Amino acid sequence: MAENKLLSLNVAEILWILALGLKPLYITGSGGIQPSDMLYILMFGMLFIGTPSLNTTDRTKQWLFFFYCTILYQFIIQIVWQIVTDMHAIYGNMIPTILYYVFNFFVVCAVIKLNEIVGYEKLTDDLIVGTILSCIVCLAGIAIKYEQGLRQTGFFNNPNQLGYYSVIVYTIAILFRERMNRTNRLFIVLCSWFFSIVSLSKAAILSILLMILLSTIARNSNKLSVKGFLAIAFTISMLCILSYMVLYSDAKVVVDNQEIMSIRNRMMTTFTENDSSLGSGRGYDRIREIGSNVIFGVGEGKYQRFTTMKGYETHSTYAALLVSYGFVGLASYAYIILYSLRSKNKVMSHYIAFSGIIIYSVTHNGIRNTILWTIIAMLMLWQEQNTSSEKNAALQYQYADNQTDSIG
Repeated sequence: MAENKLLSLNVAEILWILALGLKPLYITGSGGIQPSDMLYILMFGMLFIGTPSLNTTDRTKQWLFFFYCTILYQFIIQIVWQIVTDMHAIYGNMIPTILYYVFNFFVVCAVIKLNEIVGYEKLTDDLIVGTILSCIVCLAGIAIKYEQGLRQTGFFNNPNQLGYYSVIVYTIAILFRERMNRTNRLFIVLCSWFFSIVSLSKAAILSILLMILLSTIARNSNKLSVKGFLAIAFTISMLCILSYMVLYSDAKVVVDNQEIMSIRNRMMTTFTENDSSLGSGRGYDRIREIGSNVIFGVGEGKYQRFTTMKGYETHSTYAALLVSYGFVGLASYAYIILYSLRSKNKVMSHYIAFSGIIIYSVTHNGIRNTILWTIIAMLMLWQEQNTSSEKNAALQYQYADNQTDSIG
């Protein structure tokens, strides 16, 4: 019996690595169930069937309870507006949308449960292995589906998904760099940069450039040395030179390169493309449309209700949450995410790692991304481990102090 339980736990760990690794593999349309989702469901079942409880700290349990209450609030809003919109003959089902959030809540619980079994360090190593595997899968997708001169998608359904994935991967590289050897870190970093470039996602490229700059400054700002200053100056100089070459250089090596020219065209039309306007192109004007409903929101789905981007989802995490679930929903998710970033000695590095996601979310809706919630769960577990280490250190110090007193 014990051997069967151990086998199922080992399988759950393997399923998690595969779920991470196959995240870039899409075989159905956007919003459909993908292979990675199925693996997460199997993993959750193996971990919780027969042992449904979570053995974690009160702090994490309170955070999970708040997350649960937020989803319950969203569910109520969806039901209310499903009824209201049907009364006005706007057909369609809004209720299934909430399943994305429920699914990610279960993923968070599964990651926390797996941590109880394998420990945080092993869990982090599994995350790194899964990320490397996912980069390989993504590279294969780009190679197989490569289209000359166009924005690449890989196995994703659109290039913006690839762009967001590049930001997520680089976030992992920054957050867990101390657990990676140099080869693995370099591979993940280079892959994330490559994915952002071939996706031609303006938001992804700018987000990664920001993370490069901030992380370099953060790593060297505390080193009052010539080496630290030169590292910062070199990074800023290189970013400026590369930006100039891509955007303005007439050198043959630049103008003859189709990829570089595609990036130039994308970046130079930032303020002229139809979707560049935050109001009408990204859906922020919907906030004005809903008026006083901005407190609790008007539910998610049935986008034909709106004049702005009629029939389409809001292209912003912040605007989407505010329109759908109001100030209450936006504030709740802000609290859930910011709480996970809290740390006594790493809060700045956590914010820097998340800076790309924060910027990207201005023009894209990424709140339902499963890997995002996996990272958030890992950050909560990091806080648990850090708190436990501090308590153990304090107890050991107290024990040693008592021993000294008894000897004296």
